[in-house]
Amino acid sequence: MGEWNKIHYCFFDRAKGHNSPANWTGSEENKQIVRAAFEDWKAVGIGLEFEEVDTPADAEVRIGFQQGDGSWSYVGTDVLEIPLNQRTMNFGWPLDENYYGKETALHEIGHTLGLPHEHQNPKAGIQWNEDAVRTSLSGPPNNWSPETIEYNILRKIPMNEVEGSDWDPNSIMHYQFQAELINSPAPYNQEGIFPTPGLSIKDKDWLRKFYPVLESNDYIELKPFVSVPLVLSPGEQVNFIVKPNISRSYKFQTFGEVDTVMVLFEEENGDPRYLADDDDSGTDYNALITHKLLKGRTYILRVRLYFASASGETAVMMW
Repeated sequence: MGEWNKIHYCFFDRAKGHNSPANWTGSEENKQIVRAAFEDWKAVGIGLEFEEVDTPADAEVRIGFQQGDGSWSYVGTDVLEIPLNQRTMNFGWPLDENYYGKETALHEIGHTLGLPHEHQNPKAGIQWNEDAVRTSLSGPPNNWSPETIEYNILRKIPMNEVEGSDWDPNSIMHYQFQAELINSPAPYNQEGIFPTPGLSIKDKDWLRKFYPVLESNDYIELKPFVSVPLVLSPGEQVNFIVKPNISRSYKFQTFGEVDTVMVLFEEENGDPRYLADDDDSGTDYNALITHKLLKGRTYILRVRLYFASASGETAVMMW
């Protein structure tokens, strides 16, 4: 069942016949750095596999190297909503010419795995010199707009959306900041913040919690019109296997007052292929997916608790 926890990634490459802009294609040296970063995340001991594929249509994560466009990634299941001919991740400077090139790749993969910026953790207590931040990040190499600076730096993540440790200034999800950008706390307003390269101890601990290694008996069979009650802890995921005996449209829904994200996959040659998802986080409705399933095929439904403050009882049903 380990194959059900595989993320496929692809590098846009005109030489492979991809219908993509030429400036999305990166050098082999830069691709190798990204591959090594995926290996570092896997080596943490999480219940995920990463596989490189040649075709963008076969990948959940699609990577470009458009220089000057910044380094960025969509966060978590947002990557599943991006059209197949578009990037979900980009590296906007040569990774092989930068001492922190691999750290950039680790950081962007962290976003794909659902991790936000650590410096926006409301538990951090950072008080910014906002004018200095705006001046610094509006220039090279970022060249960010005021809106982007607000969203990526100054904005605090709402406390009810945080599940993780107290502030970790060594997290791979933390930017470097010069001392003049920080008013407090000490000593960072004198020394700046320069995370130790690589994944921090807390990065590794929390990813093992969010993506535990799953054994075959961790999958629950979900049958039509049978409600399955669940008690979920923050970040906990439950996996259902679905084997329909009739080809038709089915509905999948969570019930209760917890905030969840639900994703449906179909098995294809032993690999999971994304079909649909719904995220009810921060809303007053339950996650709901409607999709046609075919008799004789195998499907997986994943349900994960999203908000730390919304843990508790729920139920899942298909009909």
